[in-house]
Amino acid sequence: MGEINGLITELTVGLESVGKSATVAVSETYIAQRNKIIAGTTLILIFTAIITWILIRNITNPLLRAVSFANLIAEGQLNKKIIADTTDETGQLLTALNTMRTRLRDRIEEDRRKAAINRRIKQALDSVTSNVMIGDSDYNIIYMNDAVKTMFREAESDIRNDLPDFKVDGLMGSSIDNFHKDKSHQRNLLEDLVETYRGVIRVGGRTM
Repeated sequence: MGEINGLITELTVGLESVGKSATVAVSETYIAQRNKIIAGTTLILIFTAIITWILIRNITNPLLRAVSFANLIAEGQLNKKIIADTTDETGQLLTALNTMRTRLRDRIEEDRRKAAINRRIKQALDSVTSNVMIGDSDYNIIYMNDAVKTMFREAESDIRNDLPDFKVDGLMGSSIDNFHKDKSHQRNLLEDLVETYRGVIRVGGRTM
């Protein structure tokens, strides 16, 4: 009987030992798997953060450059060239902005060149003693030199005999039709003009 009790005791101790070993093994396996999951999740988060940062940098930086470049164009600073180092949508945007800058700069330079030429012509016309008056394509007066202004001022009262509303100070911007009774005749004459034309206008007892 004593031997049986001893065997039972040994069996119980053995089972407890095996149970403890199994529990430790399961616990260690769980901890190892948990650590692997945590490590894997951490790596995924780090990788995702890196990818996100790269994407934001690749998209945001070119857009910020485009905004900065557009602001320079708006401020009239047209000499700074921007180089697009990509061929995606943002690169195409930068290329389009640079093309716009070039064309706008060239147009401004051409307008300045023409303005300088026109300014020199105006200065020359202002100084001549001949009466010079210029109209635009809509037959409105856009320029009168000092000589023609003086002539009209001296003849203003006489001209009013035929044209009661005539005022020298109101000529600029007015239509040349005001000088003619047959407006269509003068317009047809100017539209078909291909060479120098000399005409005579009689108004207020004066011949011009």
